[in-house]
This record gives sequence, structure tokens and C-alpha cells, in this order.
Amino acid sequence: MQHIMRRKEGSFTVEATFVVTITLWIIFALCYLSLFSHDQAVLYSSGQRCLRENYSEKKCKEVMQKQLFILKIDDVDCNTNVLYRKLKVKAKIVMTAPFLSSQKEYCDEMQIENWTCSKRLWDTEWMKKE
Repeated sequence: MQHIMRRKEGSFTVEATFVVTITLWIIFALCYLSLFSHDQAVLYSSGQRCLRENYSEKKCKEVMQKQLFILKIDDVDCNTNVLYRKLKVKAKIVMTAPFLSSQKEYCDEMQIENWTCSKRLWDTEWMKKE
């Protein structure tokens, strides 16, 4: 038993190289996915905020882009209806890697709706007084 404990030789084999490489890629992918899911949550929550506070499209784009890590906002489109306001945000990620021959692009489109009270078509206060 003592003979085994004293022995301190070892070699870094090809299998260990693959294990370390795969482990590093998994860690990188987890970090990247956590940033991506953070950006999606920020898009949704800041989109709700922009609809609640009635920001313009330009102001909405600035507010959202300031909080994002990896997504870049391309287009913000706000539609107002009688019952709801809808915000459509188009964002993209441009991925570059040394082993890719060209840049890859991933587009993500999110549609955020905020239901509000319906607009009154007429003022009812004068009817109540009569």
C-alpha cells in the first residue's frame, strides 16, 4: 500500500486533453446561454416598462439597448389599439469564431403585449349628472 502512495508519476494523455476541451466548451456554452437568457428577460421586462410609461420608439430602443449584454436591437415597432398596446422588438446576435469562415447571425424577434383599459369613446360624466 505504501508503494502505491509514494508513486507520483503520471501522464497527460490524449483522452484527458479531450475531456478538458469538452469541459471548457460546456462551461463557455453555459456562460453564453446565461447571458442570452438574461438579455431575453431584460427585453421582456423593459418592453413592459416602455409600454406602461408610454415611451416613444426611439426612447424605448435606447432604454432597452443600455441594459443588454450580447443582443443588439435592430427595430422597435409599437402599435396601439383600442384594447391593447403591442410592442414588437427585433434583436440579433452576430457570432464570430476563429473556425467559422464567415460571421453567423442569429435573429430573435419578441412580441410584447400590454393590455390596458379600453379608451372611452365618449365622456360619461355628464350623463351621470343628469
